Amino acid sequence: MSYQGPIPPAHMLEEYEAVVPGSAKQIIEIFVEQARHRMRMEAGVTEGATKRAWSGFSLGVIGLLSGGILVALNHDTAGSLLAGGSLVSLVGVFIFGTNSQRRERLEKHKQAQPKR
Repeated sequence: MSYQGPIPPAHMLEEYEAVVPGSAKQIIEIFVEQARHRMRMEAGVTEGATKRAWSGFSLGVIGLLSGGILVALNHDTAGSLLAGGSLVSLVGVFIFGTNSQRRERLEKHKQAQPKR
């Protein structure tokens, strides 16, 4: 006998409980703890991604502003290189991150599809 899903159906839990008293409760508690753990892990990943995004954005803005200040102080070449490099880096990271997220979503979608 098999089932699909995170926990067995009620009739199977009743059968487990009949064989080993307290087992149904343990199975449900394990499922609940795994769900909590998964949510904590996902929250940590999301928080880390947000911090990295803000750090990268801040560094990019600092690079652009610094390049603008250098140009204003008649250091055209250095300012242009710094501002241009910062801009290219920000765009490159954005494009790479977007493509990476798309590939990850597609892979998760493929894994979620039932196997035939």
